[in-house]
Amino acid sequence: MAQKGIREFDAKRLLAKAVNDAGQLTGSALRFEDRLVLVTPETNVAGLPAAYPWLVGAKLVCKPDQLFGKRGKNN
Repeated sequence: MAQKGIREFDAKRLLAKAVNDAGQLTGSALRFEDRLVLVTPETNVAGLPAAYPWLVGAKLVCKPDQLFGKRGKNN
């Protein structure tokens, strides 16, 4: 069981780094594209395309981090 909560954004970023590092070490063609953006209430949405140019032309999926169940209630 998890000892500390982690956002899906951070988990995917860690997974992408691990897969890409392992692929480089083994010479594998396996690649995980980590095109991820975390948007919080403090994020300047108008400035995101300048920081992430792929946002303009890519199909996007927006996933809220809602923390359902006991995990969210326990902070």
